[in-house]
Parts: sequence; structure tokens; C-alpha cells
Amino acid sequence: NEVLKIWTPDIIQIPFNVIDQRFSEKSYLKKLKKKKIKIFCRSCFLQGILLNNKSNVKFSRESKKIIKRFEKWCFINKISKIDACINFIKQEKNIDFLVIGVNSLLQLDEILKSFFSKKIIKITKKIKSNNLKLIDPRKWIYERS
Repeated sequence: NEVLKIWTPDIIQIPFNVIDQRFSEKSYLKKLKKKKIKIFCRSCFLQGILLNNKSNVKFSRESKKIIKRFEKWCFINKISKIDACINFIKQEKNIDFLVIGVNSLLQLDEILKSFFSKKIIKITKKIKSNNLKLIDPRKWIYERS
């Protein structure tokens, strides 16, 4: 908000995913779109945490519960974690572009199939958290391997 008072960028890149929904709160995305700012979404897989069952990140019990809630929601609704993450982004009409990282060509192919699928899957918005120790990778603590 402070930056927008003095300058309007052409584009902005934001973290946004099924758990980290801070930018949809208080209508930030709508405010940015009204100013004709292109919005690039990154971290839709929360740095891969939402796709992998294994991680060397040491999360709190509370954070693990939130991740498990997402995995359980995917299982109950018979949807892959990739489809859930991609469809969550696709249902946010104010996002213009998606920036992704991949570990393999197979993963890229799966992500592209999900992204270009015409199938619309309504993803719950109830799996969110403002816990920075979960949603901000700069706050993560890594276990030694």
C-alpha cells in the first residue's frame, strides 16, 4: 500500500497458493488489478512442499497439520496435489501469469496437462494459514541430512 502511494509498477510477483492466501485478503489483488498491474503468481506449490511427502524442512506440529489437511482434502476429493494447486490459481481471476519451477520433464508435463485442462475443479479456500514459519521459506528450519 505504501509503495502504491508513490509509484505504480507494471508487474508484481507474489507468493500465492492454497495455503498462502495473504494477497487475496483485504482485496489486495483487486486493488492491484484496478491499477492495471500485471500479477505474476509464484510459489503455487509452496516451494514443492505441497507436492512432496518428504522434505528436509522441520515444520511445527501446527504446520504439519495444515499440510496434512491439504493432502486429506485432495484424497477425499480424488484430485492430485498438482491439480489442486494449479486449479486453485486458475480460479483466482486476478492472477495473470504463473511462474513455476520443476524437478523433471515428467513433472513439467504433468503441470502443463493440469494447467491446460478444461476441467474446472472448485478448490476449497479453507486450507489457509498466515503462519510465516509455514508460508515463508525464509523462516524455514532445515534438518541436517
